Amino acid sequence: MELAVRRYAASTRSGSRVRLKWLPTTQGGLVDLRSGILYRRGLAEGESSKRRTPVPLSKRLRAHMRRWRPQSVAHVVEFEGRPIDRLRRAWTTARKAAGLGEEVTPHILRHTFATWVVMDGVPFSKVAMALGTTEKVVEQVSGHHRPEHLLSVVESVSRRR
Repeated sequence: MELAVRRYAASTRSGSRVRLKWLPTTQGGLVDLRSGILYRRGLAEGESSKRRTPVPLSKRLRAHMRRWRPQSVAHVVEFEGRPIDRLRRAWTTARKAAGLGEEVTPHILRHTFATWVVMDGVPFSKVAMALGTTEKVVEQVSGHHRPEHLLSVVESVSRRR
């Protein structure tokens, strides 16, 4: 389950993922399968510099989560009915099962997420919202994967006489 959560909710930071619950709580986010929204903050948690804005679940992840829900007690990510506090062992198991090398880290998946959506032409502002970061950071880190966003600049110069 963790690999699928990582693949389709890669925009969510590790600490927020391990605190996800199926029901609203004051601490930890909520996976709302009815609305298809992943709320990354608990009801009593304030916003920090690491923004945790709500993000929609993909249809594929939502279908998986509906199947997993009856197997879980309270936490979305758990082992033998108990929440886990770190993803290190789960990550290593999932990484090996997926055939990924040791150089692949959870943070690399976050960058992969950003790269793929930028390459698909998703506006930087929307990518930033999904990642819980700023548009400026997305443009600086991933913007080179879509150089055509600068086309209007070079076309402006070529129209000059």
